[in-house]
Amino acid sequence: MASLANDKAMIKELTEGSKDLHSLTAKLVFDEIPNDFPVTEVKSKYHKLRQLAKGYEFCFNYAGNDSTLVRNYGISPEKAKDVYNKYMSGFSGLAAYQKFRKQDWWEKGYILLNPKTGHKAYIYDYSALVKDYKSFQEKGFWDYYRDLKQSDPRSYTVQKVKNFFKRKSSSDKQSVNYPIQNSGALCSKVSLINFFKYLRENNLFNKVKICVTPYDEANVEAPEEIAEEVAKKLYDCMVEAGAYFCTRCKLDAEISRLPDGSLPTYWIH
Repeated sequence: MASLANDKAMIKELTEGSKDLHSLTAKLVFDEIPNDFPVTEVKSKYHKLRQLAKGYEFCFNYAGNDSTLVRNYGISPEKAKDVYNKYMSGFSGLAAYQKFRKQDWWEKGYILLNPKTGHKAYIYDYSALVKDYKSFQEKGFWDYYRDLKQSDPRSYTVQKVKNFFKRKSSSDKQSVNYPIQNSGALCSKVSLINFFKYLRENNLFNKVKICVTPYDEANVEAPEEIAEEVAKKLYDCMVEAGAYFCTRCKLDAEISRLPDGSLPTYWIH
């Protein structure tokens, strides 16, 4: 998200700061945390607030708003609005990015998932949405609508307006969400393609096995004598794929290890 939105505050924290956006979010939205309190100490000192901030962060990053907070967390509308405003003010690049995404799909009729690959998600009922929108611009329509909403809220016209804004809101959220999910999926796919190429070129078929690939992880089995080499290669493939699609900050990977630093001989997820 930081890379796609080109949000300066996020990128700075990830490249120069604590690399902990959850702690930075907590510091932005909660008055209980002093302005001059180090981000690096938020996790230990304000752990519960940081945990709560994670939920807020994911909500806003994927086009949720203050109303979403009210529904999901049961906080007051006033508190939710305050949290939302603080978050978007602190991450102004994200706010601008989301605004652009919502305008872009409405102008084009599709969501551009990734400019490098050209993947698009077309809005299936785009023509109908535009036709409805144009009908709303006819002279006197909104006065007519407001009167009708009072006298006959179940009427065809009132329901038509309601359904239009419901559908548009859905695609607005998708326009923010889909590019992030697509980029994550592409990182996983490209890394596994390159890893598979490595296995083929080094005659490792039936020696190294790709067992499970849950979301953005890969469970791989390898003989003990080459396990470290294989783990390092998989790590490199993931980081290289991340660098191609996430250009403004490093999208790192991690090798699962036991407490003593050795590779596990089992897998639990």
